[in-house]
Amino acid sequence: MKLNRRQALIGIGSLAVGSGAALGSGAFTSVEADRTVTVQTAADTDAYLSLTGDGEYISQSNSGTLTIDLGAPDSNAAFNEDAVTTISGVVTISSNAQDSSTPSFGFDDGSNSSTGTITIGLDTEGGSPADVTFNLNEQENTFVDSNGASTTSASTAYIDVKVDTTVDSASTTSGPLTIVADTS
Repeated sequence: MKLNRRQALIGIGSLAVGSGAALGSGAFTSVEADRTVTVQTAADTDAYLSLTGDGEYISQSNSGTLTIDLGAPDSNAAFNEDAVTTISGVVTISSNAQDSSTPSFGFDDGSNSSTGTITIGLDTEGGSPADVTFNLNEQENTFVDSNGASTTSASTAYIDVKVDTTVDSASTTSGPLTIVADTS
């Protein structure tokens, strides 16, 4: 039998497919590898997302985390009943990121997105309902280096708090206040 070009190509193709099936394609289905990961933490004032309290309504623990204290039972401070009280600049949020990203800030609203205002309902020490609304006021800041040149632009936000004790029933939102910084 005489071998022509078509038969030779079919033979070579069959050989290539057969050897590929026998030897495999080189792809893999899983890999397991151990790697070392380290994470360094810092106090709220020194972390990538810097949180600084006003010293009056915000206290800082020995570990460096901030606590919002709107008239604790062991202090003489309290909010008026049947009133709306607004406090500006309770917390300052700024970016200490090492890159030049400019984050936007918000509060986690529980739906995998962030908002600039969130209200948390609670009961006061006297048993009356209150709504505490946290509002972010963002500002753009351009830093100037020692030579007078503009360098990094970073975002800073201030949290204002409104305590509303005129409500008949507190908002259904409760839980911790979660601050979100997003650079996307």
